[in-house]
Amino acid sequence: MNDTINFTIYFVRHGKVTGEPSIYGSTDVDIEPINEVPVKEFIEKYKIDSHFKIVSSPLLRCRKTTAVFNRFINYTGEIEYIPELKELHFGELDGLPFSKYTTEQRELLEKIARHPSRARIREAETLREFHKRVKGVLKKLMDRHEDLVVFSHNGVIKTIFAELMKYGLNKDQLWLNLEFNYLAVLKLDAVYDTLSRTVDYKISLLPSVA
Repeated sequence: MNDTINFTIYFVRHGKVTGEPSIYGSTDVDIEPINEVPVKEFIEKYKIDSHFKIVSSPLLRCRKTTAVFNRFINYTGEIEYIPELKELHFGELDGLPFSKYTTEQRELLEKIARHPSRARIREAETLREFHKRVKGVLKKLMDRHEDLVVFSHNGVIKTIFAELMKYGLNKDQLWLNLEFNYLAVLKLDAVYDTLSRTVDYKISLLPSVA
């Protein structure tokens, strides 16, 4: 009897958005066409095939990215769209073009750039709420002990990275300095011990698929 289960999870950020310069959180926005050549090369290099299940944020930019990758993964099951994988909701600033900001909103944006955890945006999700949401969905994904490809957002993936690396999630400098570019990939290789019910893992930052 095998007492361990090996599994791999790829966390992929969506493609480049096409909207006006803005902060896009829960606002839906389209993406530019994705070059399929590096996608095909990535899938072949890491031997991602149809046994990998596909999970995605329900937002359009992730759904469209998922569709391009699945042309080469060929997963035939039902793609899971999980709301908890959505980007941080930025309240009144979410999706609002920078060109339409009021003076007050521009000042708020400057404060976010300096100390995001201290900024208070009307109707926005707080970083504490966001971190709790993402940590919860990460646990659910890892508890499945399955090979997965997960399509999500910069804020979600950087929070997952920080959680796996056991960094302090409330440190402003971590939030400001850590960045996952469009089509960046975070790879998680894990081994679940069925006897001790513990997981050992390593993570790798892979080049953007572009």
